[in-house]
Amino acid sequence: MPVLRFPCTIFKTQKWMDDYSASDMLCGDLSEIQLKAQFHLVDVSTRANPYTLTKITPFSQPQSMFHGSRGEGDKITRQQCAAILFDEFRDLSRTFAMYGPYKPLIQQMITHMQKANGAPFRHMLLDRALKEHIVNDRTENSTLARLKEVIGKNIDWGNKYYPVREKDELKGAIMDGKLPQI
Repeated sequence: MPVLRFPCTIFKTQKWMDDYSASDMLCGDLSEIQLKAQFHLVDVSTRANPYTLTKITPFSQPQSMFHGSRGEGDKITRQQCAAILFDEFRDLSRTFAMYGPYKPLIQQMITHMQKANGAPFRHMLLDRALKEHIVNDRTENSTLARLKEVIGKNIDWGNKYYPVREKDELKGAIMDGKLPQI
């Protein structure tokens, strides 16, 4: 009986990690009109207006009773605006990562996004979170659980081999399962 040799390729992803040509990796590809109309990104900051490149003052905020009476805030450059928006992003993210082992991760990811010029982000805490997510997934679509089931059912425990004819069942377990995403 032909034996499946490990390691062997069962599945290949169609969307590669760190694929800089992927549509979701582009920046500056949406216009102001699209951002406002499709995604309702009108008031995106309380500190700077990225559409007019102006600082927002207490008097220029819509909820202020003086709104519109003092004109717009000071003009700023794109770089200054981006720095203000990233600082605000970091400040607002603290609410979502107040405690736990992954607390420092969001701040580091935002800073990396701001300063790493598109370089891949790697961190042991991110790897650990993904591993925990995979191992602790108890849903019926868990890919790990489906693979364990197929291997347990098809392996020849006496001779300790997996038959080649059952390789498609491994692929089926992956295709019918839910691949881990965080």
